[in-house]
Amino acid sequence: MSNLRKFNRQRREKNKRFILFIFLMTMALFACFYFSIQKIKSSSEIVDKKILEQQQEAQALKVQIEALKEDYKNRNTDSFKEKIAREKLGMEKVSSDENSN
Repeated sequence: MSNLRKFNRQRREKNKRFILFIFLMTMALFACFYFSIQKIKSSSEIVDKKILEQQQEAQALKVQIEALKEDYKNRNTDSFKEKIAREKLGMEKVSSDENSN
């Protein structure tokens, strides 16, 4: 009988160690999952910010394209030529009073 008791006591000790090992491994696994999820969340926030910036840039480019289309439509008018002369060449329109002098 003493051998059976000794065997049962040893078995209980091994079972306790095994259960403790499984518990610790499970906790380590949950910790790894938790930190992985946090890292994914932070990287997704960064990606969302970049997407928002790109959308804002796209909107600004659309506005610029529309302005360029309007300039292209008006390219042969005198007002457009005057605008280009003012912007690119730094010229200013001379009033008709100064021309008569």
